[in-house]
Amino acid sequence: MRFSRSLLCWSICATVGCSTGAEKTIDGGADLIGAEVASEAGAGTEGEGYRQGPYLCCAKGDGIGCCAGEQQGFCYEYGGLYQSCREEGEEYEGKVICAHCCQGLERVASAEVISTDGAPPECSYAPPSLLRCVRCGDGTCGVGENACNCPADCHD
Repeated sequence: MRFSRSLLCWSICATVGCSTGAEKTIDGGADLIGAEVASEAGAGTEGEGYRQGPYLCCAKGDGIGCCAGEQQGFCYEYGGLYQSCREEGEEYEGKVICAHCCQGLERVASAEVISTDGAPPECSYAPPSLLRCVRCGDGTCGVGENACNCPADCHD
């Protein structure tokens, strides 16, 4: 079943923001998010404060020091519960407010190849809100990438 982009943004990335044009189609199926941190979180430079949808995310090391004047429940520590950006190959729960991939990485579906047998890969996808940070599109099948979540780099 193929979901519309607007339904996907509403159901998967309502809490993490959704950038127009950042969706990817993988395996001819559902659209998946693949935006870099600057698009994903509104961050300019890694470690600085940023907005993620209606939420304010403080700069790295500030705790919640930037929250003065913000409505309660709309301001969080850098990286959310993770307290840092997520590195290459790391997973994160997309529902965690202020969680994001480190600069230069993009978020893709957390998926595993379960069978290839010379045919297109069969993929096992984690719940849609579980994301992985990768360097998809650089021509190398890197850490956390596979034919299911980054077919551009990990093909036969």
